[in-house]
This record gives sequence, structure tokens and C-alpha cells, in this order.
Amino acid sequence: MSVSTSNRRPYVSLFAFAIVLTIASMNGTQNDESVDMNKTTTADDSVVWRNNATSANCLASQPSCQCSDRRTPRKRLDKGWEAHHQRMAQAAAAAPSSLDVVLIGDSITERWNGTRRMGQMESPAGRGPFEKYFTKAGGGTLDGIALGSGGDRTTNIVWHLRNGMLPDTLQPKVWVVLIGTNDIGSDGCSPERAVEGVVEVVKELRTKRPDSKILLHGLLPRSDKMFTLNLGEFHRACMRANEELKKIAESSDFIHYMEAGAAFLKEEGENGVKKIIHELMDDGLHPNESGMHKWGPLIVEEVVQLLSKL
Repeated sequence: MSVSTSNRRPYVSLFAFAIVLTIASMNGTQNDESVDMNKTTTADDSVVWRNNATSANCLASQPSCQCSDRRTPRKRLDKGWEAHHQRMAQAAAAAPSSLDVVLIGDSITERWNGTRRMGQMESPAGRGPFEKYFTKAGGGTLDGIALGSGGDRTTNIVWHLRNGMLPDTLQPKVWVVLIGTNDIGSDGCSPERAVEGVVEVVKELRTKRPDSKILLHGLLPRSDKMFTLNLGEFHRACMRANEELKKIAESSDFIHYMEAGAAFLKEEGENGVKKIIHELMDDGLHPNESGMHKWGPLIVEEVVQLLSKL
């Protein structure tokens, strides 16, 4: 079920309130510092940075996590990452100026384009649903593009945006932002640090595209281990991050929030334990073709609602 919360102003936590003040006080200044760091690539499109972090940045079970400052844009040194960045920049530059929507994010977003692992492998199951729901030529009500890179963190998205993925000609009416699961699941960041990174992405878009709406998508359900369906610590951290993201959106006039996690979960047993639905997300992280057909209309519904208010 998708949830739009743009018109309500409930209680806001101190953390969310501080973030809201940061967004509200934006003056258009930029920090263009980028940092290259050594890394280790894991089997699930993840990149674990080798850097120093304090336990305050980390999940409680991972006091020595690899969570760096989420406010500094970073490029990755993975083989193929910069080439994929260039492909996304080219796609952004070639996109029609009249786009309704642009989806940006990590591997979950990349798979809408029919590729994974930064364009190095085909994943054709995603392209069909994208054409159906996000292109008018394919029968959809919207025209859009997806700009996603497997393994990216929030810091990488800001780097993309500052280095060619946001050309002057790319002026969509709505941005759909879904990013942060790798900050938690790969780097071990606390929900608060992950949210800070998401906010940096929002700030970048708000500064460069003040007339666009931002649809902030809550993090999707995930398992702690690939190809398992049980929900664990990473999922709980993602849900805590979503609580903060929702509060931030509810206190903003230009950020709108939605969730779609419930569509991928089912209850099992007498105690109603929630698990990921294998038929929709068989690897425990990425919606498969059936999952995208379930999820796509939920995003479209929210985007159409925002467009009706423009």
C-alpha cells in the first residue's frame, strides 16, 4: 500500500526537526569535495568502504562498521562504475525535456532499465514493467527514465548529480528518490546516518530543481542475507529510517512520501510473523518481474496525484 503524507503536520522527532531546518535554510551553496577510497566489492552489488567510523554512526551490532560521513559526495572505484555513470549522464542528457518523472537510486532502480551490477549484466525482467508503467509508448500514463547504479549509497548519488547526471535539459516534473538501503545493509550505518545521506540527495535536487516535486520513497523490505526471506536487523533499521523520512516529508511543502513495503510482505504462522513474499522479491532485496508489476502502479498512483496538483 502506498501512503502519501504531504498535507499532514504531526509530531516531528528532534532528529527529523533538525533535518527539516537544514532543508528549509538551504541557500544554494555547494560542497564540491569528492573522496576516492579503497573498497571491497561483495556478491550482492554491494561495496564496503575501508575507512574509519565511530560507533555513533553504526548499527548497534556493528560498532566497527564502514559508515563514513554521509554528507560528503563520493565516487566509487569499482570496475565499471564510472563507465556506468557516463551512461547515466548520457541518458539524462538525451531525455526529453518534458518528462513526467525521473527515478533515481541504486540497484533496485537500475533494474527498471533491464540491467544490474552497474550495467555489466542484463536483467531484462525489469524493462518490460518499466515500459508498461513509465512510458506512454508502452501504454503507460507517464513518460519517465530510471537512473540507478547497483551498490550505490546516498553519497554516490550526490556525486552523480554533481558530475553530469543533472544536465540543464533534465527538468522532470517529479523526482522519485529511493536510496539508502546500501548505507544500512552494506556499510552498517545507523538509520540516522542513512537518513542524513538521503537528505543530502533531496537538498541537491531541491537546490538545482526548485520547481520539481520530490517523491521520497521509503526503503523497501530486505533480508539480512541474500536469497533469504526472513526480516532481521537490517529491515528493522530500514523501517526506523522510514519513520524519520516520513516525518521529514510531513513537515515539508515540497517533499512527498510514499511506502510500498507492505506489498512485498506476508504474515505466516499463528503469531503472524512477517516475511518477504518469494514470488515478488526472491533474492530478499530486489523486486523481481512480478514484484515490479505489483510495485509500478503504486508509484504511478503517487506521481499522478502529484502531477494533478501542479
